[in-house]
Amino acid sequence: MVKLFISSGVRHLFVTVFLSTASAIMVLPAITDVTMAALCPGRDECSLAIYLTGFQQALSGFGAVVITPIVGNLSDKYGRKALLTLPTAISIIPLAILAYSRERRFFYAYYVTRTLTAMVSEGTAACLALAYLADNTSLTNRGSAFGLFTGVCSAAFVCGTIASRFLATDYIFPIAAIFSMVATVYMRIFLKDRLPGRSDLVQPMLKEEVPELTNREDDGGKLTRPTQPFRKMPTLDDVITLFKSSTLLSQAAVVVFFTGLGEGGMQASILYYFKARFHFDKDQFADLMLLNGVAGTVSQLVLMPLLVPVLSEDKLLSLGLLVGSISMVVNSIAWAIWVPYAVAISFIFSVFVSPCLRSIVSKQVGQHEQYSFYNCGYNCYISLEPFILQLVSERVVIRSLMDGIHEGNSTTRPSLLDRGNYGYWKSRMEAFLMSLDMRCWRAIISGWEHLTEKDETDKITRKFELKWTSEEDDAAVGNSRVLNALFNAIDPNIFKLINTCKSAKVA
Repeated sequence: MVKLFISSGVRHLFVTVFLSTASAIMVLPAITDVTMAALCPGRDECSLAIYLTGFQQALSGFGAVVITPIVGNLSDKYGRKALLTLPTAISIIPLAILAYSRERRFFYAYYVTRTLTAMVSEGTAACLALAYLADNTSLTNRGSAFGLFTGVCSAAFVCGTIASRFLATDYIFPIAAIFSMVATVYMRIFLKDRLPGRSDLVQPMLKEEVPELTNREDDGGKLTRPTQPFRKMPTLDDVITLFKSSTLLSQAAVVVFFTGLGEGGMQASILYYFKARFHFDKDQFADLMLLNGVAGTVSQLVLMPLLVPVLSEDKLLSLGLLVGSISMVVNSIAWAIWVPYAVAISFIFSVFVSPCLRSIVSKQVGQHEQYSFYNCGYNCYISLEPFILQLVSERVVIRSLMDGIHEGNSTTRPSLLDRGNYGYWKSRMEAFLMSLDMRCWRAIISGWEHLTEKDETDKITRKFELKWTSEEDDAAVGNSRVLNALFNAIDPNIFKLINTCKSAKVA
């Protein structure tokens, strides 16, 4: 049944993802020993290694936050394959350096190049791969396709960890570099790319301006067309407005921030602590990674499908946060060599945090986004769909929206209202409008009315547009864009019902 929706392009994408992920995972258990040998040879404790690792992690994360949306938006214009080549190709450089030599000067060269390349490749490769996958799978098959994508990543994680466990350090980096090169060459040769389909509704975010849409016969020329350009990137004010519009989103952001802060600090130092405390090497690190991988796989494939229907996601989230916090404390005071292994098994519960958070937040976008989870066992991953696609590709969101609208065979009534589809359609439309422009989202949650003012006789009259402030003009533009998007997305018969609406919120 899988062959029914897996195209040749998707299969080639899976091969590319497997090879590149395996090469990245393969070096993780060994990099601690290499760092210690280069910076503090003959010692099991090295504060400099911890500081440099934390600094690298911070810079990589900051770069990913800035660069990932830009690369994703560029992929709308130039194609996924062209932009996916960038992170896969540059990831070869640091691996090739350590494959050549692991002396101190070469390690510093690796450190600098790895930091710079991670700023570009961390996050962008996964988002572009997901966008390509969404471009080449239908809406109904997308959940299963994302599940297979997660399975490929899990298989690559296991294979890379096993390879690192049994290969000598001298061979790990050359083989990882070869894997990365093969992934890049394979992708350039076999992966077929196509630019995201053009749409009258939306243009790439990085275009300088948005062309006016052609008039429709049934609007009577009453609908204002957007003439100002879309913003290239959301501003800080947009982000603040978004968080203010949703208490749940704000709470989730706080949880994500502090969870990421704790996990990031732990990941940057825990392996060095184990090496200093118990003299661990790459083999023990690989064993711990395998335990984490197996525990996480069992949790997401077996426990999550069983527990989600019984316990609410917020309870599983609380359980995951509690177990994760206890695990960090126990690891930090590990008193025996078996303690890290026991804590690694507890990952079966602490792994609940990310999938539960994503599922809770994604339901605010569309409650039917989770339908594919029970079919493929990957609820935690498919819940990422609306947010990754909004970040990387506004075209993918509207294409999914249109797929949902055109389902059904009703000729007398638009299909979006058949079989209770209205709630689903509405949630997808809101997600799309929010991804277009924060002014559109403000128009939905705040509403809009024609501005008025009092004349000299205290008579209330309509305020002329030339007298509008910039804030008032932004509100009007957002309202107009929402109505315009609705006009182009909805069946004309339905639009007649809302054609008289002045406010996007009412519409």
